[in-house]
Amino acid sequence: FVKMVKSYLGYKPLDCFGLIVSPQSQALYDWTGKFCFSGALEKVIVWNLRNNSMVCALNDPDNNSTVTVIALSPNGREIAVGYEDGKVRVWDWVGIMVTAQSTSEKVKTVAEGTASVLLTGHKSSVTCITWHKSSTKLCSGAADGHIIVWDWIEQRGICRLIGHTGSITQVAFLQAKDHTETSIETESSGSTSSSEFKSHAAIQAKLKEPPVAIISSSKDSLMKIWDLETQHCVQTIVGHRKEVWSFAINAEENRIFSGSTDDFIRVFVLEAATPEKLVQLTLDQQTINHSLSSSQQQHFLNEADRFNPLINKNLNSDLPEELPKFAYQIPVARLLGSVVRQSKDRVAHIMLSPSEKLLSVQSADKTLELFSLFDSQDQARRRRRRISRIKKKNVGKNEEKADAKKSAWEEDNAAAEVADYAVGDEISNTKFPLIRASAKITHSSFCPSKPQILLALNNNSIEIWDLEEDAPAKRSNSLDIAGHSSDIRSTSVSSDNALLLSTSNKTSKVWNLATRNCIRTFESGYGLSCAFVPGNKHVIIGTKEGSIELYDIGSGELIDSYKAHKGAIWSIALRTDNRGIVTGSADKEVQFWDFHLVVEERKDEESGQVRQTRRIGLQHSRSVLMEDDVLAVCISKNQKFLAVSLLDNTVKVFHFDTMRFFLS
Repeated sequence: FVKMVKSYLGYKPLDCFGLIVSPQSQALYDWTGKFCFSGALEKVIVWNLRNNSMVCALNDPDNNSTVTVIALSPNGREIAVGYEDGKVRVWDWVGIMVTAQSTSEKVKTVAEGTASVLLTGHKSSVTCITWHKSSTKLCSGAADGHIIVWDWIEQRGICRLIGHTGSITQVAFLQAKDHTETSIETESSGSTSSSEFKSHAAIQAKLKEPPVAIISSSKDSLMKIWDLETQHCVQTIVGHRKEVWSFAINAEENRIFSGSTDDFIRVFVLEAATPEKLVQLTLDQQTINHSLSSSQQQHFLNEADRFNPLINKNLNSDLPEELPKFAYQIPVARLLGSVVRQSKDRVAHIMLSPSEKLLSVQSADKTLELFSLFDSQDQARRRRRRISRIKKKNVGKNEEKADAKKSAWEEDNAAAEVADYAVGDEISNTKFPLIRASAKITHSSFCPSKPQILLALNNNSIEIWDLEEDAPAKRSNSLDIAGHSSDIRSTSVSSDNALLLSTSNKTSKVWNLATRNCIRTFESGYGLSCAFVPGNKHVIIGTKEGSIELYDIGSGELIDSYKAHKGAIWSIALRTDNRGIVTGSADKEVQFWDFHLVVEERKDEESGQVRQTRRIGLQHSRSVLMEDDVLAVCISKNQKFLAVSLLDNTVKVFHFDTMRFFLS
């Protein structure tokens, strides 16, 4: 037998453009605040925010998965990118900028792909990535509930942490806590944490130390603190009743701000572990265990077994004489209180500003709420004012009841009943009004150099807002010209294959196919069909309202608009002789239009002379009524036949000149 081989032309996607940011990805500032990284399908696009232009794109040719998460290293050199297939790629940003600046092209896909490091270990989509402050280690969480700690320099995984039953939403490294440090909780005298009095050199030296623990949050309503030495969970934080979507930790690592599906932001304190606190921690957890469901109780008992290396599971026995050294270094979390949010939708992302004076809480809608964080002096002042208000309120109530003045001893006793600490003393949302974007917010990022915040929206756009204290935030920039904000309904290529026309709701764009840049944007109707006029200087757009709009590409102005059909224009076909067009509409009509020159008289304001100008126009010649809605029309190359596609699943062919029926 002779094996017959049949060859045919195959089509592969060449490029994807017109995408600013994917709804399932992220967008964030770089280290300088001049550039922006955004995930666009399988690419990471770098945008210049000064001129809203594309600098370069990071893409691996072997990658076909969507970008899900982006993280920047603290040293300002590397970019870690997580993908939907579970892989993590690390890109060298310094080398990328040198390559992009050395090329003469405006748009550069770096290295045709290869990232600096490829880390494979997750079997599901990567949901979060965080860097250690030394920029030598990575931690990533996935949708299957697994957490992997990476040494990206050696290109290996250090450990895999398994314990969550839901998707991981956030991870963060924790440094060692000295058990000799005092509690950072604000005392009655208004004293601050002892860590505030450490020298800058001591703090920097501490940041370079290797991490001892990891804190994680998940959709299983739990937050966990993991010991990296034993690779076990040492504390399960069960303060949330539903999914924990995000949390943020300050630079001193003594505060945790977490958000769930309810209306509160919970504030936790991270303290150094002591034998007494470890025992109290187990007592508190077993007390909470009674309020959990049966499945949560079993999950909690498993965590109690992992806690055995630190303390005895039998609480009736005495505490071990000597605990391991790492038991004192690992911090423990304790709930301080909660703050009410304005938005009723769930929390999507929580982030601290570079100065740590602002806390942004992004909801799963169009709103973003800003909270003010106060320093020790402001906290002491707010505490004194709070206690003073409560004292006056209590004194007033007692005066009405007893109708007499209270003694000095009674006033002191009333003041002693007032709590020395309240979460409202250090966090408040009264200074900044709610930020409402033009579409649903998918991600947010603070600018490292200016009081600005970047918002990635689900309508393929990025907005930048200026933040002013005691004033509403103002939108200062919007990155939306480089792509459509809604579905693209039709496209058309010019006769010389140099331009591409695309239409969507309210906007139509002309693209340069060589550079993939948008060169013109029209504020049109809801475009469902389009075509280039012969000469490629004008375009025709058929709208959902039944109008035919004629635009000039050079000026971007609407030349004329014709009310052609009573229904949506689904198709426009250019005649082979380039003398007119044929339109098909939902009103069951096929209309024929001819190009002609329109003479207009315009009076010159300076000279007063009347000048005649000529422009292209359309003139209706005839109409043919069909049995059903017309979805598409097509003209043969010799212009002898016209094919019409109808809603009744039929294609009918007519003679073009007489419109006599030929076949179906």
